Amino acid sequence: MAEEISHFSNPDACHFQYFDPNARSYLRALQCLETYIQMNGPFDGVFGFSQGAGLALMYLIRHKHLHPYAPQPFKLAVLSLRVGVYDLGQWMKNGISVPLLSMPRGLSKIDLPVAVVWGENDWDAAKFEATTTTAPVRDEDVWTFVHAGGHEPPSPKVEGSIIGAVKAINTAVTQALGM
Repeated sequence: MAEEISHFSNPDACHFQYFDPNARSYLRALQCLETYIQMNGPFDGVFGFSQGAGLALMYLIRHKHLHPYAPQPFKLAVLSLRVGVYDLGQWMKNGISVPLLSMPRGLSKIDLPVAVVWGENDWDAAKFEATTTTAPVRDEDVWTFVHAGGHEPPSPKVEGSIIGAVKAINTAVTQALGM
């Protein structure tokens, strides 16, 4: 578990992650997600929290790279407190995980509605990543809500967070239904 969020939960509880901090593990996670979608899909949308949101966004970027003219695999995405979106080319080439801050050169932006939810009191690195979530997505397709909490999903303990998140998600769903 990330040191910055370890105080939020029981230290004796099991914690899981989609990938280890290396490119091969990350690529394997993307391939497993692709296999799961092929075997169990199609899905209308994808919802991801923290590393899961990062994996979902990387999956969409990878799909755009591999199939630039194909439709997106989902009608919408809900990405909450996303972390872990890296430039896989740099990671594979030199082993350094460089955050992906924009859509890779030569690719058009993701064209599906995306609700982005994050906490203004998240740790600095996660806040920075959350603010860059919108960069690979067309401006007209992004619906953002920032709640007063930290690296946590909207909840009754964070005032207004559930209503604000639902509004952003509802707007993305409404846009997806109109496509």
